Formats: sequence, C-alpha cells, structure tokens
Amino acid sequence: MPGLCGRAGGPAPFRAGLLPAENESEDQWIGGLFPRIDADELWEGVFQLLYHQHGGSGLSLSLTEVMELDLDRIRWLLERLGDQRQREARELEQAARRGRRR
Repeated sequence: MPGLCGRAGGPAPFRAGLLPAENESEDQWIGGLFPRIDADELWEGVFQLLYHQHGGSGLSLSLTEVMELDLDRIRWLLERLGDQRQREARELEQAARRGRRR
C-alpha cells in the first residue's frame, strides 16, 4: 500500500507485563492496570467529598459529581481537603489562644 512504511520497526510501545503470562492469575497483574483500592476506602473518600460540616468546611459536591471524577482526581481532592481542614483547625486553635490571652 502506498504511504505505509515498509518495515514495522521496533516493538510496540507497550509496558512490559501489561498482560498476564499464561501461568499468572489476574490478582498478580491487575494492579498494573488499575490501582488497588478497598471498597471501604473508596466509600470513605466519597463520604469525605460529600460531607459538608455545619459551618461550611466542605466542597458541596453531589454524589453524581463525585462518581464522575476519575480516581486520581478523587485522591487529589481528598488530600487537598485534608490539608485545608488541618489548616482551618490550626487557625481556630490560634484564634482561641489569642482570645484567652486578652
């Protein structure tokens, strides 16, 4: 066919071990395709993203919005949310100390 390279060149650019060898079970290789995540860990993360504390510290996401996120974005949001809540807790602690000194 015109316009096609005459030889294939090097091997396909796939990651080694992407598919299981004949003697491997799915449990041995599936972690390479998808990150392992416990169901309780997943639902705890979903809860944290949905939970909106009285007073306002939260993201106000709906379950539909959370379920449309990819796993890497969920993990990033959970980490960032944890950092933000720690920051807010420190600020509240500092404000309480300042209030006692007066």
